[in-house]
Amino acid sequence: MHYEIDIKNFFSKNTAIIGGKETGKTNILKDLVRYFYKEEYSIILFDSATSKGENSLLVDSDNKYYHNIIIPSPSEEKINFVNPNSDDYPLLHVYKSYYNIYFFDVAKYLEKSNNTSNLEEKETLLSYYKQFIVQGLIVMLPVVSKKRAIVIMDEIDLVPNVKRLIEIYNSLGIYVIIAVNSIESLSTSSVLFNVINLD
Repeated sequence: MHYEIDIKNFFSKNTAIIGGKETGKTNILKDLVRYFYKEEYSIILFDSATSKGENSLLVDSDNKYYHNIIIPSPSEEKINFVNPNSDDYPLLHVYKSYYNIYFFDVAKYLEKSNNTSNLEEKETLLSYYKQFIVQGLIVMLPVVSKKRAIVIMDEIDLVPNVKRLIEIYNSLGIYVIIAVNSIESLSTSSVLFNVINLD
């Protein structure tokens, strides 16, 4: 399926692209990354599907565009990385230089959670995955607060406390575009999104 997109729809509101596998969600996001990169926006990109390799949004974009930075999922010992008092602050270099695209590879803990049958371990790993997304959004706020910017997310599950963060981004004129399998993935933030349904 090919979905014709009108770029103007993504400038003034949050947009959720919803559809099952092979409906073209990631291809739409790739088109949007290309457009916003050309327009010299700062792009904050979260991807949980990097196991797709060259077909993933993160890998494809990193291969095509320049002056990017990839922020991998931190180790379990450093999962609470939004800590300015830390001696080893993994995102300190984000503040020291300008990048075109800030990639957050959030696949690590999601993939680990899919590979364990231990329910307690699965819950812990999923909490790390969700915590990294929240902290990534917090860390990027001062970086892009005075820039033209866009947030793009591929296959990301949002937690309830993300809603307030999205509202803060929106108050700065920064909108979120997310591709998910179902509206349930948006949690309480669903009320903030215009929905494009590909199914």
